[in-house]
Amino acid sequence: MQLSTRILQRASAVLSVFVLVQVSVCLAGTDTVLGTAGKFRSLKVENCGKPFAAQKEGACDPAPVSDALTATEKIVAHLARAERLVSLMRFQQARQAVDEALTLDPESVSALKFSTRLALFMGDNDTAWRHINAAIKIKPDDSDLLATRAEMHWGHQETVIALQDAAMAIRLNPKNTDAFRIRGRIFMVAGQLDQALTDWNAALALEPDFDLVRLFRAQTNLRLGNFNAAIDDASIILAQKPRDISALEVRAFAYGAEGKLDQAVEDLDGLLDERAGGAARDRMLRPMLLQRMILLFRLDREDEGRRDMEALLSGGGTSGVLQMQLFLRKNGYPDVQIDGRRSERLEHAILACTSNPSCLQALSQRI
Repeated sequence: MQLSTRILQRASAVLSVFVLVQVSVCLAGTDTVLGTAGKFRSLKVENCGKPFAAQKEGACDPAPVSDALTATEKIVAHLARAERLVSLMRFQQARQAVDEALTLDPESVSALKFSTRLALFMGDNDTAWRHINAAIKIKPDDSDLLATRAEMHWGHQETVIALQDAAMAIRLNPKNTDAFRIRGRIFMVAGQLDQALTDWNAALALEPDFDLVRLFRAQTNLRLGNFNAAIDDASIILAQKPRDISALEVRAFAYGAEGKLDQAVEDLDGLLDERAGGAARDRMLRPMLLQRMILLFRLDREDEGRRDMEALLSGGGTSGVLQMQLFLRKNGYPDVQIDGRRSERLEHAILACTSNPSCLQALSQRI
């Protein structure tokens, strides 16, 4: 049986609505240095060529700091050792190294700064606040400290104060990439997308290889409807990391909004197919499975579209089908039977729902 051409055309017309509903604001996995402010940037995990189990037991730990060094040299060495331990995912040992530095000099701004950022990374907010306040009292005009405190205020939903600290950090050091990253993130989540885009542009002008910021800019452009710009940034990331999930997601949705449906499906394939049947049971991936289903039907690839529909319906078992039926009955499809069974009528109702913006938005949140 051929599906209604009218339904498919309407489904295509609301693809951009679906894009804007579904695009996530998430962190990508990036291999970067720790950065200078705020939580550590995503970590590049290292080892010394030994099994991970051995690494966890300290096989790759750097040598202890030499007693022959001066106190100042020891502080520098302890912090360098702490950074190496962080890269080895040995966080408690890194904390011990920083504590050694602070024992030598409790007012070392470098040690207080590193301790604050490590505590943030480990979820120890009490230590983070204690050490950031101590450091800023000693050095109130430190751009990195103010940017870090901005991120901390933002984490406590103190947006106005967070933006004030971030703005001051940037005034003190207009080349502070992490300060732009932190302020841009605050703007982005607050929905102030034009301001966020300005900060992403500034950060990337300073550090073109900062993939995390490039991802944020791609996501922001997607939400602003600048689809080609989003595609360009996602493609730059994917040229180096072809399986970057967040970049594939952004580019797939941008391609769909631009009407480049084949390319959108190809990117969604990269996201979904290597996970086999697991995508149907993963709540983070089910909306993308729904997106691909819509695109496949629009491309007259009905067999593949039905495959995705089958996966969506079977992913939750009988109870999942019942929930879908109840959802459709409550959203304008009274003819759908509540029996927990898949049927042609149910399939048509799902496709009709995807052609209605309000129903599609509710479905994408429910799926």
